[in-house]
Amino acid sequence: MLVRLDQNKIFDVVRRIEAGNIVMVPEFPRAFVWDEAKQSKLIESVLMRIPLPAFYLTEDLQGRVTILDGLQRLTTISRFVNGNLKLELPDRPEVDGKSFCELPARFQNRIEDCTLVLCLVGVKVHEKARLDIFKRVNRS
Repeated sequence: MLVRLDQNKIFDVVRRIEAGNIVMVPEFPRAFVWDEAKQSKLIESVLMRIPLPAFYLTEDLQGRVTILDGLQRLTTISRFVNGNLKLELPDRPEVDGKSFCELPARFQNRIEDCTLVLCLVGVKVHEKARLDIFKRVNRS
């Protein structure tokens, strides 16, 4: 298998998504299904500095990267950083009801500086092997 581990800050990953360098409409995973409460819990985990599970991505011959596993998590992160999600965390009044830009700078920095582990499945990996990887790592 040709799988490369990479680490990137949320800030960098979101910019790559915005630039279209990470394709958010993958072939294997399901559509985005998380509700606001579940999305908020993921962002709360980042604020609490709880490491997130690795993300799996595939590369094509043109150098584009597509999500193989982690669509729900990456979509949530991107939505929040881009102001399309307000947190639903009633037990955390300091952040409840706030969007990313409404958070104190220390929390914005904590989110943008969070390191994500990216497992990049190389272009030479056969499509059947990619599907097998998806089935093995998919978190339903």
